[in-house]
Amino acid sequence: MNNKAFILDTGANLIKCGSDSDEKPAYFPNSIWRPKSGRFVVSDEIHKERDTASLFQLSPMRKGYIVNWDVQRTIWEHIIRDKLKIDPSEFTAVVTEPHFDPISNQRAIDEVFFEDFGFSAIYRSNNTTIVAERFMELSKSFGCVIVEVGHSFTHIVPYWGNKKLKHAITRLNIGGKLLTNYLKEIISYRQLNLMDEFRMCQEIKEKLCFLSKKFKSDMKKKDELRRLYVLPDHASDAAGYPLPVNEQLPQNVQFVSLSHERFHVPELFFSPHEIGIDSLGISEAIYEAIMKTGELQRPILFKNIMVIGGSSSFPNFRQRILEGVRTLTSDEYDVRVGESGNPADYAYSCARTLSQGVGFEDDVLTRTQWLEEGSRVSDQFFDQI
Repeated sequence: MNNKAFILDTGANLIKCGSDSDEKPAYFPNSIWRPKSGRFVVSDEIHKERDTASLFQLSPMRKGYIVNWDVQRTIWEHIIRDKLKIDPSEFTAVVTEPHFDPISNQRAIDEVFFEDFGFSAIYRSNNTTIVAERFMELSKSFGCVIVEVGHSFTHIVPYWGNKKLKHAITRLNIGGKLLTNYLKEIISYRQLNLMDEFRMCQEIKEKLCFLSKKFKSDMKKKDELRRLYVLPDHASDAAGYPLPVNEQLPQNVQFVSLSHERFHVPELFFSPHEIGIDSLGISEAIYEAIMKTGELQRPILFKNIMVIGGSSSFPNFRQRILEGVRTLTSDEYDVRVGESGNPADYAYSCARTLSQGVGFEDDVLTRTQWLEEGSRVSDQFFDQI
């Protein structure tokens, strides 16, 4: 077959995609915006809009799963046909899915990519599975734990050999979206009403927030850590940007000021009970997931933990997980947390490597096979989703 591969990592917030020749993915918002009048604004077209607060956002996903297929198909078509302008018949689609994606969604993906777009073949898998295969290949280990920190939730998935240990998979309903909404409420209550500005608050979070190495100590010096964020000016099309407190503010600009909020917001990953969420913190959840595995598996799993996902990009995230799991774990275990470089697109990088590997063509479902045997053969090919 020898087709090129088109990698499509569809997240609830961003879509990362590109061909196997692209070292870095292209990023596209996974939403459509509806104005009061005129045509819909699809995905990256939002960057051309000055005032986004007046637009109504339509997301194809709820709680990490696709629920509006018309919206999702429109976004995919915009990316594939209008932006990247590829000929699907020349490509194998490498498509990522969330864990425990309903069978109806899996079959709908096959239908969209084969019938609507005309891809020659498809390979479907989870981000964590693709990363686990690459991680175990590089580390020469027989098991690992992949922690995917996403927009809607966090998955902790132990692997042994080439299979995930389903009984130990843990899902936390804590992700980047929760943090952005929390920051939005804090700013709106204390300073300026930004309740309709989710994208702006997400940008503030990404540029100013970090995880504290010593929370109590940082609380004492919160004034030293204070930063300003100058809000975008829709009239002049000027983007927002962070600004140290000691620098002079330009005239006639709006701004917000963050001090302890900078590290208090991402702390929810480790202490969700602080805002009344009845859930384990991420360190405790990793520990509990590994303790659900066999006694002989635990030493391997504790020293082969890898964190991926855009919402784990906060400074000090990996170190906090390492310290948290180490505190909970017996001294007989060696605890290590791997460094992925850029956690946001690490799954894309691993999928690209997978698609270039020897034997990859044997694991894909071709359009001819699907047309002849339908969903039955698809269910057999991708039974580990």
